[in-house]
Amino acid sequence: MNILEVPTRDFLAMRAEDINASLNDGNCFIVSNFFSPEKVRDILSRSIDFVANSEESWSPILDDTPSHFRRYSPHPQSKVQQRLTRINLNLWREDTPWILEMARIVFPLKFRLGNIALDEPLNRKPSSGIGYQININHYPAGGGFMAPHTDPIHPHNSVQTLVNASTRGVDFREGGLFVKSAPDADEVSVEDYWRMGDLLCFDASRIIHGVNPVDPAEPFDAQSAKGRYSIAFVGAYAHGTAQSVSVQY
Repeated sequence: MNILEVPTRDFLAMRAEDINASLNDGNCFIVSNFFSPEKVRDILSRSIDFVANSEESWSPILDDTPSHFRRYSPHPQSKVQQRLTRINLNLWREDTPWILEMARIVFPLKFRLGNIALDEPLNRKPSSGIGYQININHYPAGGGFMAPHTDPIHPHNSVQTLVNASTRGVDFREGGLFVKSAPDADEVSVEDYWRMGDLLCFDASRIIHGVNPVDPAEPFDAQSAKGRYSIAFVGAYAHGTAQSVSVQY
């Protein structure tokens, strides 16, 4: 497994077949400066305001499910153990227009790599089988984490696309995203390569990935905005749809 750092212009000029061949070989791409740090900070500020002005909730993925946030803690029934706050921005509800510019840039790339029509509507409703979400994940200081796992295979999620929304050494000091090629392989810290605004692309069904505890020596406060953030662009399967699940290692 290699982490390949590529400038945005060069990555967008690559053929989809070549990118996918490299991903199938177990490589990860870090596309540098995909978004400006200023753009990412603006999204983070709006996300923090969204949490501050909303009530925590959970809803199944249905056509009328609004964008919302939920705090997750380790639980025996969870497929993947985690401690984080996840903001689910449901594009089919069109209730968070401030995220659309970013969505309109990343999802067409995701569609191209997944051999999905580029005119696929981003406001497609889950009742059609799948909708589209942006997940803003906040791993709070004091031990926010996600256990190592792989994700289900699905054409709409054939490539994991994550934008780095934090800077190690500034927003947090310890922990963060890692990848590994096999359960007994050494972890590779993505934080050693990843800067705010960079886009990470990898095959999440092949590459084991997780988040090591973020600043575990600090006091934990689930409502604090301190910690590590990332932005994921995903296909959200309709509630009740038969699908495979993530596998924890």
